[in-house]
Amino acid sequence: MIKAIFFDLDGLLVDTDEIIFKATNNALGEFNKKITREDFPKFFSLSGEQFVHKIVLSHRLPITELEFSSKIDNKMDFSAIRLKKGADKIINFLKNKFTLALVSNSTKQSVEKKISQLNVSKSFDLIVTLGEKTLPKPAPDIYILAAKQLHLKTSECVVFEDSENGIVASKGAGCKTIFIPNNFIENPEIISKKYKIATYYSLEEAKRYFNGCIQNET
Repeated sequence: MIKAIFFDLDGLLVDTDEIIFKATNNALGEFNKKITREDFPKFFSLSGEQFVHKIVLSHRLPITELEFSSKIDNKMDFSAIRLKKGADKIINFLKNKFTLALVSNSTKQSVEKKISQLNVSKSFDLIVTLGEKTLPKPAPDIYILAAKQLHLKTSECVVFEDSENGIVASKGAGCKTIFIPNNFIENPEIISKKYKIATYYSLEEAKRYFNGCIQNET
């Protein structure tokens, strides 16, 4: 029986991937370097520290990771963050039927910045962010922690994810997984077949998954 729904944040509920992509390229531009749209998916679902470490290393930047992280932050347009199409509808559709949790690979401070202007935080019964005692995705820690805090088995939880790293984390935790590919995933059907998971191409379309569940449980 499904008791809780876990939502990833970046690339799933909000279009931050595009904003991060632009900010990263603007920062890299200072060194006459760039990251392509084709290469960018390799960095999905990494923690902020992992993301910066990989960029600095792969592009051989002549500055520290902390300095480059600061450059990205300065170029981030948080005012441009918006909910993805269908996000508000599926949250409203599910919130009175299941426990909802926002489970993000970002830090608490970063998540608060992103959702402060979106008026969605009150829809979640729990918000779990990356902390000192949890390894970032693709490790399953954060989903195991979310289930534990809700006193649920991970098998009673459904996870919405937009990237392969997130899928690996969800399945590793033992959660049911729904894949909503983000805009940078070129061949989502390959990922879908690899992990044998339910796949939809919009959050609103994913409501179909729960129609049957709700009918079976009422």
